[in-house]
Amino acid sequence: MKYCINELTYEDYILLRSSVGWENFSKEQTIQSIKNSLYSVTVIEDNHAIAMGRLLGDGLYYLIVDIVVMPEYQNKGIGSRIIDMLLDYVDFHTPTG
Repeated sequence: MKYCINELTYEDYILLRSSVGWENFSKEQTIQSIKNSLYSVTVIEDNHAIAMGRLLGDGLYYLIVDIVVMPEYQNKGIGSRIIDMLLDYVDFHTPTG
């Protein structure tokens, strides 16, 4: 399993959201949304995306969105690791105080 940083693609995004029954948005909206992500994590196994998470923010406020793990990979700690990676990014990039 490989955890990739800022490599989320449109195709992986719609595939992962569909895998958990979430509605997808227009292609244009989705591409712009991915582009505007501050930080993203895509988990790859056997050359296929199996999970993702995104972080939005402006340096003062942050929002974790789109945490998705394909059903057959759930309950294996993948989502928790994604959350930890997103929070590590925030901790590293936010000044103390």
